[in-house]
Amino acid sequence: MKAGSFPVAVGSALAAFALLFSQPARAQSADLPSPLLAPAIEPDLPSPAAPTNLALTGVAVTGVWYGGALGSSLIWSNAPWSGVMKIPFAGPWISLKDIECGNEPDCTTLLVVTRAVLMSIDGLGQAAGVAFVLESVFMPSSARAKTKEKSARSSLRPFPLVTADVVGVGLAGEL
Repeated sequence: MKAGSFPVAVGSALAAFALLFSQPARAQSADLPSPLLAPAIEPDLPSPAAPTNLALTGVAVTGVWYGGALGSSLIWSNAPWSGVMKIPFAGPWISLKDIECGNEPDCTTLLVVTRAVLMSIDGLGQAAGVAFVLESVFMPSSARAKTKEKSARSSLRPFPLVTADVVGVGLAGEL
């Protein structure tokens, strides 16, 4: 076997395997409605309290992760990165440049890598909390949808009224 032909052989074998065991496409039955003609399905929207709850959750998540950053900067107050870690949101990312050992006697590469990983996780946690708050601003809820729906239903619509004794016009709807 020539050098470089092994990946081609493996790729060809995988493609043949996929063709052998894949199922053929089937045509839709004529009695089923086409997905293009089907009525639109209204999405299930969260409750009206969901945006507020999500915003509060985002504030709590950001606070917990910022508390971790602030606590580490207070515990290791002599570290070169401790002053920067007190800055919310940006502190963990700015402090990544100052994770070296400095004058610590038992500092190892493992400790430096662990600091970098923990600072990055803390920065991601704070960013996730901010993302939750921002998502709550743009989150649709059933209250907003019901407001639009209610304005459409609040008009009165005329309809013909025909009974054995009466012919007229009736009004239906909500005020």
